[in-house]
Amino acid sequence: MEIIINSTTIEEAVNEVNAARQKNPKTWIFSKGTINGKKFAMKSYGTWVQVLEYQGVRDGSGSGLSVAGFKRYLLKEFKAVENS
Repeated sequence: MEIIINSTTIEEAVNEVNAARQKNPKTWIFSKGTINGKKFAMKSYGTWVQVLEYQGVRDGSGSGLSVAGFKRYLLKEFKAVENS
């Protein structure tokens, strides 16, 4: 499943990604779009982020994250890149 997100804040983007995850359990989700005009792309399954690309930085999470851990991971990674 592919979703397109165009958010003005990191928090809004994380909430939209999480909402798509909740609506589509046991499905690979390909998210792409912009956060405040900056491109990102992500491939995830449940709470596992296999690939996250944001402003030229590529990363991935461990598997088996809790929902809170999933949201914390995304917030932390987006903000780390934003502040670098």
